[in-house]
Amino acid sequence: MNPVRAVILVLVAPSRFIEAAVQHDVEAEWETNAQWRSAYPDQRVPQERLQKFRDLAATRTAKLRASVFGSLVTTIAAIIAGFGTGALLQRLFGPSPPLLVDGLQVVGAAVFLSATLAEAGREIESWTQRTLAEKVNKWVFRTLYVLGTFILVISIAWSRR
Repeated sequence: MNPVRAVILVLVAPSRFIEAAVQHDVEAEWETNAQWRSAYPDQRVPQERLQKFRDLAATRTAKLRASVFGSLVTTIAAIIAGFGTGALLQRLFGPSPPLLVDGLQVVGAAVFLSATLAEAGREIESWTQRTLAEKVNKWVFRTLYVLGTFILVISIAWSRR
């Protein structure tokens, strides 16, 4: 499936995305799973087996949508907070000196880079992906990205004249 179409479907037509995901996953089983091919030599998959694929696709789709929309809300909140803080700083202290704006932008970029480099990822991944270390890794990564965005937006808002 076309990646752009898949993204659009998951965001605006989740039920159509779920059906596409089931078709994709079943096709992948035919290609990669010898046990699957021997269990269904006529390529007729029982409805209850398809329903398991559908249930799993629905769960994954719901989690993906929640993640995307949650990240959008967090991003918008960081931008609004950054603009508000920058506007407040400009009101209290006047326009920011160019060197300070440069410094804020460098710090924001450094926070992004440190978040990217610090993410442990697969090195600490467990089967359930619910260990405390995995949760903390995710929290740190996301917090640093929100902080980096906040700092960069402050530099933009404070430097406006």
